Amino acid sequence: MWDLLGALPDPRDPDACTYTMAQLLGLVVLLFCCRASSRRQWDRMTDDGMLRDNWCTWTGARTDTAALYGTVRHVLTQVEPQALRGLQVQIVRGLLRRKQLPGAHLLGRLLVAGDGTGIYARTGRDGPHCPHCLEQHHENGAVTYMHQMLDARVVSSYGMAIPLMSEPIENPPGQQY
Repeated sequence: MWDLLGALPDPRDPDACTYTMAQLLGLVVLLFCCRASSRRQWDRMTDDGMLRDNWCTWTGARTDTAALYGTVRHVLTQVEPQALRGLQVQIVRGLLRRKQLPGAHLLGRLLVAGDGTGIYARTGRDGPHCPHCLEQHHENGAVTYMHQMLDARVVSSYGMAIPLMSEPIENPPGQQY
């Protein structure tokens, strides 16, 4: 996994970096698994010595600090989304190859579930925040602008749901939600 994450293009000046791209993405995965629900909680969790030590062990980092939310956000906003395409599938493939998902099989087959989910919604008359927003018109005249995704996840008997692929749900050209 680390070779995949390390191979991603890094838009930063290498001489000015404290953390590698693989270390930053490893921290994102770790804090996702720990369910960091806000920026403030992220920063509190990265200040915890045990989490920092586990992150250093897991990623091979040699540091006394872990990246704050603002640092990771700044780096990830510079990465082209196309560079991350297919990364989920490659990581799951590696986990399966190393037999690290033993509870993810049913009758000898990989168990994959699909689910549609909303990732953004705002009701108001201000208009959509982007041209890709889905629109839902209500009887009272209000409009809900939203984004929804269709996710395929590897699910396991021990409660893990690992994202495999995601696809945005969009309106066909000229049609509404």
